[in-house]
Amino acid sequence: MMLKKRRIFLLGAFLIIAALAVALWVGFFTGDKKSEYDGTLVEVSTDEIIQPL
Repeated sequence: MMLKKRRIFLLGAFLIIAALAVALWVGFFTGDKKSEYDGTLVEVSTDEIIQPL
């Protein structure tokens, strides 16, 4: 009984890991590369200017 539960657990873990690997593999090798971006890409920074009194 314990061996059967362990076998089912290992099979389930293997299937989950395999599904993640396939999803990452397919996502990596699909040619949906971004070459243009909508909107503007700006770096927002604020600088405080302190004036002497």
